[in-house]
Amino acid sequence: MTTRWREQQIGNVVELSTRYVAWLRLPLLVPILLSALEPSEPVTVPWFYVALAAYAGWSVARLVGVHRHPLAGVHGAVRAAAVDVVAVGVLATLSGGPQSAVRYAYFVLPMASVLWQWPAVTAWLGAACMYAYAVMALPHLFSDATPSVWPVVVDEAYLLWDVGAAVLIAALLKRRSIRVSELLDNREVLLRNSLAAEERERADLADALHDNAVQNLLAALQDVEEEAERAPSDTLTRAAAEVRGTVRELREAIFDLHPQVLTSVGPSRRCCTRRPGSSSPMSSNTPAPTTCGCPWCGTEATPS
Repeated sequence: MTTRWREQQIGNVVELSTRYVAWLRLPLLVPILLSALEPSEPVTVPWFYVALAAYAGWSVARLVGVHRHPLAGVHGAVRAAAVDVVAVGVLATLSGGPQSAVRYAYFVLPMASVLWQWPAVTAWLGAACMYAYAVMALPHLFSDATPSVWPVVVDEAYLLWDVGAAVLIAALLKRRSIRVSELLDNREVLLRNSLAAEERERADLADALHDNAVQNLLAALQDVEEEAERAPSDTLTRAAAEVRGTVRELREAIFDLHPQVLTSVGPSRRCCTRRPGSSSPMSSNTPAPTTCGCPWCGTEATPS
């Protein structure tokens, strides 16, 4: 079951992962630059540094963009991954091809994409890295007098293993996230059902107090007041006042338990059609019962 809250949480995870990947892209520029500044064989091609500066500028712009306008869709991730592959390919080609240390960036890109938790995107990025590495290495192999193919094959094998591991990790992370979301959904359902059950129990208790205890007390109050009219007595007057106060306290407790019990049409309205002290409805010839203080009876319990 997918709730709005769950969809929002999944979107937040994707946005956060996109930001993390954007942040990781900046430190990647450091080893690329160090590879070009190797003392024994420094890169002297000016276009390499132009391309590196352009890639750095795009990386900063991408970081600012995902913070201002978070991208939760797969299309933004695919476009960014495509730029990464092309940029690394251009930089590796300009710095020496398969002999350049820049080629190691191909091994980093699939692992960084794991944070997106999209195995398909990770697999696509890995395949693109392997293809770009092969395209980058072929011209240099053909131009060498004694081409060395085996190191390229070994690098491709390592890259294949790296891509497979990244896809597996992304799949496991996605499965874990789905499981956590399902558990949170179940928790939400259980909590809602628990609150509903508690509300029903409170409503049933309030209704039982209103239809039984309060009615019995009102019937007793009517008897006491009738007896006080026949034989006035301070004791009967105090007893009537105590019963009336107890009824008032019970009404307040009923409102605390379930405020709707005295305003809903249903069992709580039976006090208006029931003889005091009896569970059977009153006929049309029966005198009106003692009121209980509910909205249909009045604010104070008075004898009929």
